[in-house]
Parts: sequence; C-alpha cells; structure tokens
Amino acid sequence: MNYLKYIKNNVEIIIFFILVIVLAILILRRSWEEFYNEQHGINRLDAIIYINLENRTDRKELLMKELEKLKTNMSKVYKVSGVYIPKNGHKGCIQSHILALNMIKLNKWKRVLILEDDAELVIEPEKINDIINKSLEELDLKHPEWNVIMLATANKILDDKKVTNIPLDIDNINLQKLKMATTASAYIVKDSYVDSILDLFDTCNNNMEHHKLTDNNFEIWALDQKWSELQIKDNWFCYNKDLVQQRNIWSTTMSESHT
Repeated sequence: MNYLKYIKNNVEIIIFFILVIVLAILILRRSWEEFYNEQHGINRLDAIIYINLENRTDRKELLMKELEKLKTNMSKVYKVSGVYIPKNGHKGCIQSHILALNMIKLNKWKRVLILEDDAELVIEPEKINDIINKSLEELDLKHPEWNVIMLATANKILDDKKVTNIPLDIDNINLQKLKMATTASAYIVKDSYVDSILDLFDTCNNNMEHHKLTDNNFEIWALDQKWSELQIKDNWFCYNKDLVQQRNIWSTTMSESHT
C-alpha cells in the first residue's frame, strides 16, 4: 500500500523521469545511426565527385536524389563542371574526368567515387551501401593491390586467369576480377592509381580532335575504349550484377558528335 501511495503522490515526477529516459534513448539511437552512416558504405570514401554540365540541372537533380537514397554525407560531394565540346563529346568527357582525377590529387583523397550525372541505382540503396562496405573490407584484406572498382559496366569480360569471384554474402553479389569493360558512369579509384589513369587520359585527349570524331563516326580514343589497356594489366574489379547503370536520358555532350 505504501508503494502505491508513493507512486500516486509522485506520479508527475515518475512520468518526467520516464520521458527523460525515453528521450535519452532516442537521442543515443539517432547519434549511433548517424555515426554508423558516416562510417558505412559510400560514406567510407573520402569524396564523391560528379560531372555535370552547367545547363543540365535536370541531370544534377536526378543524381542528387540517388545520392540522398544512399544517405550520402553531402559534405563529401563535389562537382566538376562538365566540358562541352560540341563536335567531339568524347573529348569533353575525357577532359571532365581529367579534372575529377586532378581534384583527387589536389585534395590528397585516398579513395574516391567518380560519377557521371546519368548514374542511376539499380538495386536497393541499403544493399549498395552494404556491398560497397564489404567490398572495401574484402579487397583491403585479400587484394590490397586493387586499383579500381567499377559499379557500372558494359561489354564486360572477366579475367579468367586470376581470381574471378569474391563472395560478399549480400544478395548473391560477388566481386569479380575484370579484364575489360566500358562505361565510366561510376567507379571508385585509389589515390595510388590516379596518375596511371591520368597518363592514359592525357594521351587520349591529345590524340582527339575538337571538330570531329577520329574515325568515321567513332572515337577510338574514347576513355572507356582505351582504358582497357589498364584493365588488362592492372587490378580492376566489378560485380556480377551492376550496382549502377546509365540512366536513359539524352546527352548534351554526345548530341552533336554522331551527326
């Protein structure tokens, strides 16, 4: 009876302390979630650089929505203004990627995701973060010599002479050793490899013309055609199922190049 009487006489104080405890739990939970997100998936990278022409705000808005789905720390997101060369969009494209790669060097970032503004997620954002997280852990531990991870590919050929599958135990997604693939929509690059790509891209840029494609409506020096020279000899990885694809949206940089 004394116990019940005490509760009755102090009900407001008891309710107050219960509310304080609940509030503290909620604050701690939110703090933990924020800390977890800051250290997980895409946020484990030092930076995310995206390439976007100034007049294509539509593409920028779509890409920002994709990054928001990934709970990206937007303070790590940086823009490179795309280079527009009307008669050879491939030359403008490679110059944009050269700018992005030089930004990595200038800021001394270690691992960076480079995105073109037509990048679109093709699996659930939570799984993508888990996959990126596990990929970095597995590669750092088992293949620390890795150079690039391609999140999107086309015309993929795997390296059957080296390890071809690294199970990630997430939605049947495996890392694969790459021999060759095109498309530069989304790739993670290590700082130690930036100069290798820059050297190749500089050569490609110097061999492209401003006013026309190199070879009869085809650009043999396009970045994702020539980087196969690096893929064959170095340590590029991809996934058995792409995490990202090129959005089906018209391209300003290529609209006049193939006409």
